[in-house]
Amino acid sequence: MDALGETLVSSESLKDIDIWEFVKEDPEGQALLEENAKRKATVGKVSMPKTAHWASSAFSPCERRDWLDFHGAKPTDIGSNYDVFGMGDDIEARVTVKYASQLLRTQEYIIVKDPRLRMNISGKADLLIEENGEMMVVEVKSIKDFGEDSGFDVWKKWLPKKEHLAQLTLYLRALRLKRGFLVYFNKGRALTARYAVQFHQGFYDAIIEHFVKLEAALLGPEPAIPKGFKGRSYPCIWFSRAPDKKGQPAGMCNFYSHCFAEWPIELAFPNEADQ
Repeated sequence: MDALGETLVSSESLKDIDIWEFVKEDPEGQALLEENAKRKATVGKVSMPKTAHWASSAFSPCERRDWLDFHGAKPTDIGSNYDVFGMGDDIEARVTVKYASQLLRTQEYIIVKDPRLRMNISGKADLLIEENGEMMVVEVKSIKDFGEDSGFDVWKKWLPKKEHLAQLTLYLRALRLKRGFLVYFNKGRALTARYAVQFHQGFYDAIIEHFVKLEAALLGPEPAIPKGFKGRSYPCIWFSRAPDKKGQPAGMCNFYSHCFAEWPIELAFPNEADQ
């Protein structure tokens, strides 16, 4: 027996065994599982009029997509990987364990009411903790690994992201807190990076200005495709970096074919802005 309690098998006894005689990849079964996940997430789902902005949509890069969501547009494409949503919950649970000694509560529902907006802003703060006698918000985000071959910390080059800072800022405003933390979890190497964030009034005002402009757009006709969006990169479509998957999309916006193949769109609430 080895140190792990497993029986050692000599390479001599394995040399004539081809594992592919009794193992095979099952892409058909995997495809059925993924299709079932999509069905469970969408079957019987009834569109409801949007009554608030999501804090997580602050600084959204595509006004057209926001307009389509607001009017209850039926997706022309299913571009989401539904496993990602479950992974986000798992990562949040892992980070929560790290803060167990400081934890006050999780999933704190918040509402921001600002007189400059027609609709409120709502969301859920991941964690509320107590540190040095002060209550703080912790917002957890997962991120893909990249660039390790050119530097151990290259994955942090574009962090923190302004949309994530905006989300945390809205939570600080709603809860009347001075500071909080933005925690990133690197999914590839299980690394974390923590950023201390103080409430900044000017940044908060910029967030509200973004939503003011968005609300004006929601009252009008469907916006054009944003300038510079060609349908060949994020947030319209994104690709695997693997050499053998070059040119094959790994995901896309739910309205990709409407924008770039001129597919018609079905709106559940075409006149919602008039109500």
